Amino acid sequence: MIEEMIASNRLIDPRTRDPERLLNGLGLLVNGEISNAAAALFGRASRLQTHYPQSQVRLARFKGVTKAEFLDSRQLTGNIFDLIDAAESFVAQYNPVQSIISATQMRRIDTPTYEPRAVREGMVNALAHRDYAESAGSVDIAIYDDRLEIVSTGGLRFGLTVDDLVANHQSRAWNPLISNVLQRAGYVENWGRGTLQMLEWTADAGLPAPVFEDLRLAMLVRFSSADKELSPSTRDADNTTQAILNLLEQKGPLAFSEIASGVNWNGTTRQLRHVLQTMNTANQIDHVGKNRGAKWQIRRS
Repeated sequence: MIEEMIASNRLIDPRTRDPERLLNGLGLLVNGEISNAAAALFGRASRLQTHYPQSQVRLARFKGVTKAEFLDSRQLTGNIFDLIDAAESFVAQYNPVQSIISATQMRRIDTPTYEPRAVREGMVNALAHRDYAESAGSVDIAIYDDRLEIVSTGGLRFGLTVDDLVANHQSRAWNPLISNVLQRAGYVENWGRGTLQMLEWTADAGLPAPVFEDLRLAMLVRFSSADKELSPSTRDADNTTQAILNLLEQKGPLAFSEIASGVNWNGTTRQLRHVLQTMNTANQIDHVGKNRGAKWQIRRS
């Protein structure tokens, strides 16, 4: 991992590979003793189970939309990196892929029910910012027929609200040593941008935006499943595609709302986003800008 940090320019080569000196350089030793943050990041599962039982994730796939019946249930103890890998594998196992035939290309487009990058970001955030002081705490990932929920011990702090999470905001790490290592390891890309990236990734994929809830003693992130029919009929999609191309040729670049109005769209928002994403994949249009300034334009060769 140290080599990866150095190669990605996230860490200046310390000129040593001695574990004690490396941990000390990362601020993970306290008077020569392993800190709680170091244990959470790099501890062995056998030791953590005895001394840090809160270093765990609980994973569940429920039948239906309630917790009445399990289809799969696992409880894992380990360091943060092992838990991220285990949780990511579990979600991938229960993340159905919906396939449609592109209206502009004779090929199939596969769309996961839940955007993998956004879910991974939600899992990393949960493990980075949770309250490790609670010995009975954990990160819970529950998958239902209609949604995926990530719940972590400890609510929002430093005066942050859920409204702040969906706008530009200053990052305040509750576990700064843990967050620092995750950033250097490439698990956290931009300070204060994680929740915004989750919104952007789901929007680009034509999927519902994640919902954030502060439960006071816990933080919840909910991903709703995509519509079963993400796109209109092939004929309607063909007509819409051409109408969008004509509109952008005449007036582009245009924001999403301007496109919807310009082509008199009467379907769902997610369906139109899917059409735009399909056109983007087909190299017909480009998505430029971010957040409220994002627009679509004709792709020029």
